[in-house]
Amino acid sequence: MKNKDLSIYVHIPFCSSKCYYCNFCSSVETEKTKSEYVKCLINEIKSCKLTNYIVKTIYFGGGTPSVLDEKLVEQILKQIKKKFVVDNNAEITIEANPNSLTREKLKHYRQLGINRLSIGVQTFNRKSLKYVGRVDNGELSKYKRKVINILKYAKKLGFENISADFILGLPFQTNFHIESCLKQLSKFVSHFSCYMLQIEEGTKLFNLIKNHDLDDKIANQYERAVKKLEKLGYYRYEISNFSKPTFESKHNNVYWERKEYIGFGLSAHSLINETRFYNTSNLKDYISFWKSENNFDLSIKERVRFMEKLTQDDKLEETIMLSLRTSKGLCLSEFEKNFYNIKQNENYKMLLREGFVAEKGDYLVLTKKGILVANEIIVKLIK
Repeated sequence: MKNKDLSIYVHIPFCSSKCYYCNFCSSVETEKTKSEYVKCLINEIKSCKLTNYIVKTIYFGGGTPSVLDEKLVEQILKQIKKKFVVDNNAEITIEANPNSLTREKLKHYRQLGINRLSIGVQTFNRKSLKYVGRVDNGELSKYKRKVINILKYAKKLGFENISADFILGLPFQTNFHIESCLKQLSKFVSHFSCYMLQIEEGTKLFNLIKNHDLDDKIANQYERAVKKLEKLGYYRYEISNFSKPTFESKHNNVYWERKEYIGFGLSAHSLINETRFYNTSNLKDYISFWKSENNFDLSIKERVRFMEKLTQDDKLEETIMLSLRTSKGLCLSEFEKNFYNIKQNENYKMLLREGFVAEKGDYLVLTKKGILVANEIIVKLIK
């Protein structure tokens, strides 16, 4: 039997501090807790019963994976390679915060075979950094220099596939700051992820910003960022992601194309055989469960927090939502083959007529106008 392709996501739920805008499953913990968590994470990987797969991508996300001791990262990666068949050319990514990324860690990552870095720069604007709790007062003046030095050293070590995260809509950040930051980073990175600020209820930023209506500001900054990145030689292959040719994130493409992936760690999600499942987001519960090898023989349903077999409607909705986020778009003939002729949707002609979507050969794509209201368009097409 031919091995199927698989991607692996590893969640590291630790940070050195909590950014005010962050709503991810992460927390500040002791070294003892981190070490204990990694042991449990390795137990979860050991217990996995998937067979006949070859791993094409591995992604360490968080949280901030770079706050882990590099030897703990090594232990996790060794266990993955022991448990699974990993392709020799697999893309292996680790997310990192410039504040916790050192030369020693970069050297170690390189030796482990990690070949892609995703660095959370977010902004170079000092007021923005301080306002959202990204760095403290003592680090503000050093932050930009630290980022540039880390990127220079990464390139020197041979890292060619480097991504930088950037946030649009941050307080005090102007179009000038955005364009300047992107230009400076472009000397070192082959990929940008430009995320639109989401002010989530329950975050510290939600209470700090009284007026949450930032849509116009974010839309304007997004358009300026797109134009700047195009001039710098990056092309948009997904709404928030831009790359130099051949440097698209293979791992993220797996999500957008609805291919199979398995997640390990706190709150990690998986999609296997059109079944979606995810782990608990409670750290104590996760550690308590995976401390014991007695749970190794339990079925997936008995060890995860949630599990569901996707219905035809679920798959239809996901296909529209994820495909339209990409520059390639939604394949009309394939969609009709798997679901129905979407041109029969009562909103389809209206969206075409008003210029929110366009037909590009056999594909339906969002226009520049449509990208700014992507969620509303997706909802109309799902209906």
